[in-house]
Amino acid sequence: MTPVAGLDQVMPDLERLLSFDTTSSNSNLELLRYVDERCQEYGVPTEFIYDESGRKANLLVTVPAADGRTAGGVMFLGHTDTVPIEGQAWTHDPFSPTVHKGRIYARGAADMKAFCACAVAAIPVFAQVTRLSEIPQPRSPKFPTRERTSL
Repeated sequence: MTPVAGLDQVMPDLERLLSFDTTSSNSNLELLRYVDERCQEYGVPTEFIYDESGRKANLLVTVPAADGRTAGGVMFLGHTDTVPIEGQAWTHDPFSPTVHKGRIYARGAADMKAFCACAVAAIPVFAQVTRLSEIPQPRSPKFPTRERTSL
């Protein structure tokens, strides 16, 4: 089986996801469009599920199983919103990722955009091995608008 994406494949997506200001009061659509574009590069279908305002959405990504099934399998779930930055003493722009002493600093780096970046970086790996009939079950990364949103 093909190895999972390494840090050099994850960092570009992580830096891009961290650059989107998806504070809970803001839209997350620009971030989701970026993820959607990455999925389209590998022929992986996506589905946007908009909230009542149309300003926020959940993004469902499904890498079908080798036989084309999309039910069952494994789900990866990571939210895209971040808490507000007002009243916090940031020493740099919280939406401009900074690496310092081997750590990346930006709003959402620990919760939860780093995981989302790993899921995005894994999409081409899943798409490739699925085409090679190595994955019998579908894989479904989910990118909800809010941390406590049920799908």
